[in-house]
Amino acid sequence: MSLSLIESKLSQLRGHIRLMFLSYGLGLLLVWVAGLALWLFWSDYLLNLPAGVRVTFLVLSCLVLAVIVIRNIVYPLSRTLTDEENALLVEREYPLLNDRLITSLQFLKNQERYKDVASEKMIESVVGESFDLAGKLNFGDAVRSRRLLYMVVASVCAMSVVFAHAYFARDPMSTWARRAFGADVAWPTRTKLDVKFLEADPTQKVKAVMMV
Repeated sequence: MSLSLIESKLSQLRGHIRLMFLSYGLGLLLVWVAGLALWLFWSDYLLNLPAGVRVTFLVLSCLVLAVIVIRNIVYPLSRTLTDEENALLVEREYPLLNDRLITSLQFLKNQERYKDVASEKMIESVVGESFDLAGKLNFGDAVRSRRLLYMVVASVCAMSVVFAHAYFARDPMSTWARRAFGADVAWPTRTKLDVKFLEADPTQKVKAVMMV
């Protein structure tokens, strides 16, 4: 198997890793969005916060989300993943390679450096054996992660809670959405009417008193 085919498989592995970074970062972001949304809602609902405090909390929440995006999405996706780093991931998943894949890549990419250390036949033997073995392996298995699965499940659960909360508390959530940006809108209140009929003289009209 040629170097170009191995590099192609490593390039596909690099794409899988970036997709994992993106999926994990988005999942973490959704969990924080759900948590902050519920925290903003209930803190305002229970304490009836003034407009300045509500806006301050909203700005701080946005800053927290920005940090999460930078640290868990932008930074991982902007990293340069070399073939050597990807090869080490494959070696860790498949110990039977016994460092031969990374060694072969270093031999081929730095032939001048190793020409006096190993003979040409030795290099060809190591490279041929490692590439033949690597060609039969699925490099994608090197990036399987339960941590990503847990994050996806957590994000789905978190957003489900938010949507359920918004559905069953539509009026309060609608009010909060406006209050969060500083609008001077009062929380909806429940009004209870007690209607009492008083006995009156037959010659007088019956009076009804409504108490709120």
